[in-house]
Amino acid sequence: MTMTKKKSKGTKEFEKQYEEPETPKSHKAAQETGRQEFKGSFSSKMGELCNNILTAKKGRAAEMRAFMDDFQGFIGDVHEFIAATKNGVRELGEETHDFLRSAEHNRIRGFNDFMMDTKGRIKELNQETRGFLKTSKRNRIKEFNGFMAECRDFIAGTEARVKALGQETKGMLKHFGTENKGRANDFRMAHNTWLKFGKELSRVH
Repeated sequence: MTMTKKKSKGTKEFEKQYEEPETPKSHKAAQETGRQEFKGSFSSKMGELCNNILTAKKGRAAEMRAFMDDFQGFIGDVHEFIAATKNGVRELGEETHDFLRSAEHNRIRGFNDFMMDTKGRIKELNQETRGFLKTSKRNRIKEFNGFMAECRDFIAGTEARVKALGQETKGMLKHFGTENKGRANDFRMAHNTWLKFGKELSRVH
């Protein structure tokens, strides 16, 4: 009679920890068990992946809508800027035309008035000269002195009027040049901005 050696408690726990899994009763049962394990882990991972993809797509769609809204607003601002620039250029042209026409008209009218006044003064001087020659020597000397004083006053007045007319014309031209320079700078900046926008738009396409 053979005696069987009794296993210790520690040996039993070690064997239990590393014992092989129970073998299924049949091949079909083994396939079903493996299929269930694969299906559970695969479906959970696929569900997580799909949720991540949907979340990312929703975020990108929201970012795209926000970008398109900003871009449409930018396009609207550009159209308004172009319209304002066109209006500014048109107003500048109208103001320039009106200024040149009014300045030319005023200068012509002022020159005509000056010539009429000069002709009238020359006529009066001729009449006084003829009268002076017909008077006596004393009266002629007195009248001659008055005549010379009047001539000096006339010359001084004429010079003052010519100087004032020149200063007025110079001031008008200077003011016109300053306005045109400022408008030209504004138009140049608008044109450069439009060219820069065209380059950026071509990069987008």
